[in-house]
This record gives sequence, structure tokens and C-alpha cells, in this order.
Amino acid sequence: MRRCKFKGAPVRHPEQWRPTKVRLSPSGRPLVPGRRGALAPGSTGVALMLARWHAMMLPRYAHGTLLDLGCGSVPYYDLYRPHVTEILCTDWTKTLHTMVHLDFVSDLEMHVPLADASVDTVILADVLEHVYHPKHVIAEIFRILRPGGVAFIHAPLLYVVHEAPHDYFRYTQFAMTRMAQDTGFVIETLMPLGGKFIAFADLVGKLLQGANLIAGPIWARSLQRLALMLSADPPLNKKFPIEIAAVLRRP
Repeated sequence: MRRCKFKGAPVRHPEQWRPTKVRLSPSGRPLVPGRRGALAPGSTGVALMLARWHAMMLPRYAHGTLLDLGCGSVPYYDLYRPHVTEILCTDWTKTLHTMVHLDFVSDLEMHVPLADASVDTVILADVLEHVYHPKHVIAEIFRILRPGGVAFIHAPLLYVVHEAPHDYFRYTQFAMTRMAQDTGFVIETLMPLGGKFIAFADLVGKLLQGANLIAGPIWARSLQRLALMLSADPPLNKKFPIEIAAVLRRP
């Protein structure tokens, strides 16, 4: 196993890893942004909402060998590394993020180059909307998970078009449930995250960050933090979900 100065399992070249969406307080609570310029001001609310979900769920379910599928800049590394024994990272060649942490390259539309039942935990974070055959990806995750293995999956519903032209779908809790059950997964938990305050703040925040206002980024961040304060933790809402987040287990 690769060695590094961080507690828990390391990624490849851990000395080059920097927090992007998430940074942790001294007590371990998720904070955003990770570093200056790493996260758009209009995205801080959703980033913190998802970080809190990961911080709540990873200690309960993550274990063994973890595959960060479509890993990007590996934003949740700080949250999952204490709970697993080995980390593998993969993404496709068209990623907009650095490839320094990749263990191998894979095209999720085709095949994940791992053996059947070879990993214990899979992270698929805001990736499913970028693949044109999502059921195939869910089936590949089921294939590579060992019995008892878990997948952490979240994908957007009320969210702007991003990483165009590779942005194909939005998901309701009903679509996520059907895809999981049709594949054979047991749903440990499935949460529609968001609500009217957070949905409004996310939309207005993104408008403010692009409005060329001097204080636009400050207002965008402040509005989203206020929305999170007015919402439950985690902010569950079936009518105005920004993201659908699920933990799935292979029997």
C-alpha cells in the first residue's frame, strides 16, 4: 500500500492533493470552500450540503477498498480516507480536473477495468448526470462490489447545466430507486436533499456570481449560508430536491 503523512488510506500522490469543495474544521466538521478559487461562490451551499451528507454516511458504511469512480479532483478524500484501507481513483480522459491522483483511466460508458467483486465501497459523486447510459454504470458498480459492499451515489435534480455538452440527465428519487432495485441493490438510505430555501439560494447565487457585481460573490455565499441555517440538517425535501443521495448495498 502507498504511504503518506495523512491519517487513513492515501490517494496516489497525496502530497499534491488540495481541498476543493470541502475543507474540514479542526473538529472534523465540513466547511467550504476548500481553497480560494477552487469553488464558485454560487456553488458553496450545495457543496456544504453534500459534504455534510458524506460526513454523516461514510462513517456508517464505508469500509475496505474504496473506488472513487469519476473522481475529478477527489473532493471527498478528507471525509472517506479514515474509514477505508485502500483507495483507487479513476476518471475518463475528458475530465476537466487534474489527473494526478488517477490509478487508472476508464470510460464509464464502456467498462470499469476491475474484476468482479473486487472492491468494498464505491463513490459516484455527481457523475451519473454526465453518462448517457446510467443503468450500465449502476450495473458495473454492482458487478465490481463484493457482497455486502456499498455504493454512495448522488446526482442532481434542480441544478444548472454544467460540463456541457456532457450533461444528459436529472434524477428524481423515484428514478434512483428504480435503477437501484432493477439492478439488485438493497437501498440502505435514499434522501432528497434540498428544499425551497436552498433551491432559491442556489439559483440566485449562481445569477449573482455571473452578474459582474463587485459584491456579487459575497452576496452569493452569504445567501446560501443563510438558506442552510434556515433548513434542517440534513435538509430533506421531496418537492424541491437539488440532489438525490443514496447508499446502496449489494446483497
